[in-house]
Amino acid sequence: MDERLRKARRLLKAVIGFDRLAEQRVADVNRRAAELERRRAELAAFMAAEDSVAGLFAEAMMRRFDQIERHRVRLRSEIAGETERRLEARGRLRRAETLVDHLVNVQRRHDEKALLERMIEASPQISKQGPGKIEGSS
Repeated sequence: MDERLRKARRLLKAVIGFDRLAEQRVADVNRRAAELERRRAELAAFMAAEDSVAGLFAEAMMRRFDQIERHRVRLRSEIAGETERRLEARGRLRRAETLVDHLVNVQRRHDEKALLERMIEASPQISKQGPGKIEGSS
């Protein structure tokens, strides 16, 4: 039983690592999306504010704006994928935690049963000694 519990705890440790990795990936993709959104807002503000200069760079700004939009679409799908992987990792973590909790409870019940059996086996010896006396005491 101890071997199963030890293996389950090792599994739990590995699953926790995968869960953290998935969480970091989601955070990284969200940071990239926020940076891209900031760039998009800056470009849109520049295009709206600079009418005289915008004419000279209109084509270049529109290409850049289009690149940003394509990148945003890719990031949205990447966010969805990473979020899905994060949810899967979280589910594996919960299952591993449940397994470890179950095995801990089984081990505890096993230990308590063994202790009770030892106490029952020792009770006839204690009753033969008489009340208040314990073998080995003076």
